[in-house]
Amino acid sequence: FNRREAERFRWLEQRRGVRLPYDRWIKYSEEYANRSADAIICLGNEYAKRTYSKFPLVINLNNAAYPDDHYEKTKKDFASARNHFLFFSGGGNVHKGLDLLLEAFVQVDAHLYICQRISPEFYEVYRHELEDYPNIHLIGWVPPRSPQYYELVDKCAFVIHPSCADGSAGSVVECMHQGLIPVVSRQSTIDTNNYGITLST
Repeated sequence: FNRREAERFRWLEQRRGVRLPYDRWIKYSEEYANRSADAIICLGNEYAKRTYSKFPLVINLNNAAYPDDHYEKTKKDFASARNHFLFFSGGGNVHKGLDLLLEAFVQVDAHLYICQRISPEFYEVYRHELEDYPNIHLIGWVPPRSPQYYELVDKCAFVIHPSCADGSAGSVVECMHQGLIPVVSRQSTIDTNNYGITLST
């Protein structure tokens, strides 16, 4: 987790010449607890399970979403939605890959809707992308299953999440529950099989 986060911040510094403070750093090691446990239950797919391979008994569970009857695929305008991507994420702008998305979406003809709190330091580095591009929409934090959330998932066809380390990212699972197609990093630890896209980052 920390190694992958450090790598993302190094990449950012190489590209932008700015060193930002870590945004999801684990300050207290979990190794003692892991070594002391009889077994480990980890959240995520087989990739997440392999990160615990030095421990004798590891069971992995995929994340889940609570029931909700909002999603109705016959109501969505898929022709319009195919050009709209939702970034719906918890804290950690660089950890979750927002910097990579901003640098990519300024180059493509597609819309990015950002539902995440933005740190002041990150905002200063990416002010131009966040303010000056008509296809990048900074929404801020939106409560799941609120009217604004439903409006966004109805507008978008994809949820995009290039996180550097996650345990079956719950925000992505929630959006998949509403019918969005996942576009995720391998480190998001969500299997996409034939219903999504796994990014190579």
